[in-house]
Amino acid sequence: MDANLWGYCISTTAYASDWDNTVDGYSRIVAFLKVLLPLTALGLLSTLFLISQGGDTETNIPFAQREIEERTQGQQVTAPFFSGTT
Repeated sequence: MDANLWGYCISTTAYASDWDNTVDGYSRIVAFLKVLLPLTALGLLSTLFLISQGGDTETNIPFAQREIEERTQGQQVTAPFFSGTT
């Protein structure tokens, strides 16, 4: 295999003796995008996690202590929905 073919050959099934004359522009674009798109996806994911800032994990629950005590004193059902078939 010619040394110039390794730069273009993504799959071993695409081997040809004269790469430049047998592969059309569409196949070159597809071969190029097979490498470029996954690398772009990895770049986007890495920037998403590396640049992101951690949020405040010690936030307070937006209930007053009295409301919490009222809710825990008895059983309750909020907005029940009944459905069935006959």
